[in-house]
Amino acid sequence: MGKMFCGIDIGTTNLKVVLIDGDGRPVAERASPTPRIDRDGKVETDAVALVAALERMIAEAWRASGHPRPLTAICAAGVGEDGLPVDRALRPLDTAIPWFDRRAADQAARLAQQFPTARRRTGLDFEPTRTAAKWLWLAESENRRIPAKADWIAVTDYPAARWSMAPFISETLAARSGAYDIRERRWSGDLLAAARAPNLPPVVRAGQVVGHMRPGPLTASGAASERTLIVAGGHDHPIAASLIRRLAADAIVDSLGTAELIYAETDELSPGTTPEGALIRTVPILGRRGRSGRSGQTLMLVFEFAAALAPFREGGMLPEEFAQAARIPYPPAVAPWLPSETAIHGLADTLRKDPLGRTYLLCRVIEGCGFLTRSVLAGLGDCGVRPGPVYVSGGWSRSDALMSLRADAIGVALHRVDVPEQTAMGAALIARDAVTATPAPALRDLATTRFSPDLDRAAIAAERFAASARDFSRVWRPAPRPRS
Repeated sequence: MGKMFCGIDIGTTNLKVVLIDGDGRPVAERASPTPRIDRDGKVETDAVALVAALERMIAEAWRASGHPRPLTAICAAGVGEDGLPVDRALRPLDTAIPWFDRRAADQAARLAQQFPTARRRTGLDFEPTRTAAKWLWLAESENRRIPAKADWIAVTDYPAARWSMAPFISETLAARSGAYDIRERRWSGDLLAAARAPNLPPVVRAGQVVGHMRPGPLTASGAASERTLIVAGGHDHPIAASLIRRLAADAIVDSLGTAELIYAETDELSPGTTPEGALIRTVPILGRRGRSGRSGQTLMLVFEFAAALAPFREGGMLPEEFAQAARIPYPPAVAPWLPSETAIHGLADTLRKDPLGRTYLLCRVIEGCGFLTRSVLAGLGDCGVRPGPVYVSGGWSRSDALMSLRADAIGVALHRVDVPEQTAMGAALIARDAVTATPAPALRDLATTRFSPDLDRAAIAAERFAASARDFSRVWRPAPRPRS
């Protein structure tokens, strides 16, 4: 039998492992909840438990595959901002604060005030989710200060760094920190100093081999050997998008997980005219070059999609309600809506007592989310993005009814590649790239579902969007964060 490759998705909610063969065909999968611990009433990540869980999952998937040889290469993708201090032996010195934790809100505000134009370098604003804000919070904390000789490792990179004993940070994760210059492709010294950043490992682009598997549980299980390559990955949404862009090179990817992230690439470094705050800029996942030979950029919108639907999730009836919403006439002519955190917590009783009102309200929220996406898609051309088909990915994209409703609201056909674990699959293909540059033949056989807008509903949506466009082109307030 030939080579086999492993892709990992370290998600906010779940861990996923996918093994593919040399042709790019999935042969085994595993999923498990992301291990969390409670610390001082907050949810955090124990990196040792995370690595142990992944090692069990990889070994189980390898045994289930029946493959007689160890894995050829492993690559991991995952959450963008989480990280932790480690000693020189890469042993964790603390637990990791998750990206959605808001303890660094004051520090983010101070950094934003101190560096009002930092976005021009980093492509994003200072927010409590940014790694730089969390570095400053840790530095100012009485009980959580990072030791002076400690190194910093992103949670997504930690398993690969530990297995290879080679510290590094994936470039797309560095770009999520708020202190990385995406034009110069290097850290900004003044931003690092202001954030009181710890020691940082080398920045590595996706697909670069960082080392080989060291002896440990995976080699003992037979799933890996000391010849197994460890390959850098990076931020989960762009890596999922890289899978889709192998099939459609000009695809614009609308990834719908805990967060919604719209992913598009430009050939050149264009300032763009889309309002600041609507899009963030970062580096392409595979480091492509533009026509001038300089590196292009990735444009992304990030919006907490799951939080907007949070009021409707009680009782686990959302799949049925999406279908019901798709069957009823288009909602009455009331404003599309993205609920605030206050509104979300005030809706519970109302939604339980008025089923029809609940369905119409769900339609308004889906339309509001769709109009936000539509406003961004309409502005991509001004940022140098060429028109391309819109693909959807992520857990929410698995609902056919929801995708039909979104197609009506957005006004374009949506395409879904019917691979359940696209991030892990994308990471596995990046691991394969480290060994061979030939295209994966199995990708030609991947099934794709198209969701076309209903002409009548889309026409109504277009009128409503035009009336609301002034609102949806403004900078959006942050949506409510997941509760810990």
